[in-house]
Amino acid sequence: MNTTRTEVFILKGLLITYILAGIGIAGLNQGYAPAGMAQLIDTVWHAYENWIKMLLIIVGVILTIRIMGQQGASKLRRRNLYGFSIVALIIHIIGPILTTNSELYLFTMPLHWNSLPLQAAASESPY
Repeated sequence: MNTTRTEVFILKGLLITYILAGIGIAGLNQGYAPAGMAQLIDTVWHAYENWIKMLLIIVGVILTIRIMGQQGASKLRRRNLYGFSIVALIIHIIGPILTTNSELYLFTMPLHWNSLPLQAAASESPY
């Protein structure tokens, strides 16, 4: 197995981990949350959304840059990847630290903006 194939295999593994962890933790956060575990599950959810997700993004970007370098990707593709990385770092790490709002990433998701009229009536909504 050559280097590019190994890196692609690792990227696929990271993606599967990202998806399954998100579904699992979100399912616990939104659907299970018994009284004694609610705070712990919420803490794990925020750690996943801000820190673990950023770690996966950083590792994924490094692997992608290595793959793109071997394939001779254009400067524009590299700049797009760098821009994505910087924005992800701001949204998931720097922003929540500066604002002390661990749910800052929610405000960057288009689905939440589309459903804002439905959430406006719910007093427990972060919006």
